[in-house]
Amino acid sequence: MIKHLKILLFGMAVIGLMAGTAFAGTTKVNHAADNTPFTASLEAMSAARNVMLLGAANGPINYLVTQVITGGNFLTVSFTGAAFAGNQVRVCKVDGAAAGNQIGVATPASGTTSYNFQIAASNAAGSVPAGESVYLTTEAACNATGAGSNLWIQLSTTASATSPSATVGFVSAGNLAVDTGSSAPVATIAAEYRATVAANNNTVDYLGTPGDGTRFILNRLYANSGAVGGAANIVQTRKNYGAANAGEGNLTTRAVVQFTDTASWQGLSKVFLSNLAAAANCANDNAAANLIGTGTLSGTLSLSIPAAAFDGDGANGSANFMLCVVANGTAALSTPRTLQSSIDVNVTSGNDPAATAFGTIDIWDTNAYQGNPVWLVNSTVAPTYCLINNTDTTRTATVLLDVMSSESAVVLSGSLGTLAPKTSNMVTFTANSASLTGGTALSLSTLGADKRYTSKVTVTVNPNNASMTCIQTDPVTGAKRAVPVLSNSGWTQ
Repeated sequence: MIKHLKILLFGMAVIGLMAGTAFAGTTKVNHAADNTPFTASLEAMSAARNVMLLGAANGPINYLVTQVITGGNFLTVSFTGAAFAGNQVRVCKVDGAAAGNQIGVATPASGTTSYNFQIAASNAAGSVPAGESVYLTTEAACNATGAGSNLWIQLSTTASATSPSATVGFVSAGNLAVDTGSSAPVATIAAEYRATVAANNNTVDYLGTPGDGTRFILNRLYANSGAVGGAANIVQTRKNYGAANAGEGNLTTRAVVQFTDTASWQGLSKVFLSNLAAAANCANDNAAANLIGTGTLSGTLSLSIPAAAFDGDGANGSANFMLCVVANGTAALSTPRTLQSSIDVNVTSGNDPAATAFGTIDIWDTNAYQGNPVWLVNSTVAPTYCLINNTDTTRTATVLLDVMSSESAVVLSGSLGTLAPKTSNMVTFTANSASLTGGTALSLSTLGADKRYTSKVTVTVNPNNASMTCIQTDPVTGAKRAVPVLSNSGWTQ
């Protein structure tokens, strides 16, 4: 008895293994090509969309059977993230016959996510041999291969990228598995628009002509931030929407680009976007074809891109804009400074993607040494002395001074004099005056007595060829103390 039981259990295990491996067909989606899902725009999926799978060879949704399918069996189809679109659906077999290969038909209601299609009564048309396949179509008739047999389905509403799928298999009239179902993605729903920015570097010029920091190293009054290709880059990856699928989901798309400047647009008279790639176009700041948007130079700039430059589709579906700036030509441009941008692709008739985070598009520095002594006071009891070294072997440096005070809302600037190659000199900050020994003093009287302020000393040589150290008289002890200097080479003391 025990021996017979062991044999029975062994036989059942073998049968179970055979059923587990043999009773499993293969589902494939063939949209326009073998084993290829439909692609849909996430931006368009704020509502359910009826889309057409363009059947390639073996039909749009195909199932390869491993068992003989006879009349009375059911083809079971279930969707995740999708549904039937309300059309009449035919079940066809791929057998090379020119006609007579329709084996089932039904009309699932729109939005139905699962349905069982009964196979026709047992006859030549209703039998599918093992190793052959069936497909679904909403065409008026089946054909022999499934090629060109399209299928309407409905993609469900979603606010996030996803991959809707179909699970297909065969069951008996008693709902027992005949061919265990398998799944395949019917669509890939992903963002249609990708927005990015690209970083650039620019240099404010002190070594060329006029060499006063009012222009970039490009040596133009109408300078640009390096012709920033990628200040706002929008790439459209077109989806499978076509005439049969309501275009791009009937999206209405525009774009807005925002900009920030850590120096609050100091020294600039105009900022604008250009969609022309050549750097020289930034100089032509009045050309209608070149000018995309301008804004008041205050706080965060918000520039709307017109439809002629970007409308989210066709020739204007992708765009790359550069930011152009116009220096006013009178004020030295503050450095270091960083410009950033954020791109908002506005979809007004679908899922509206969030604006990008602000990303760096331009970093400005100088080709001269700049040092910022801190904790200065406009007083005779706390004078500050700064020793400047010019180690350049050939270039005479001009020493420029900018003074800023939040306490008195005063900004002063001027030239203190020159510094010959391989020499040092002293700048003295005391009450109402800043002066380079042997140079011309800059009056600080408008600051007011005992006002605290910050100075920026610019030495017009390569930053590697200059240095500065500072000390200050302690107004209580009379001793000398070191004053930190923040420079474009880092902190020095």
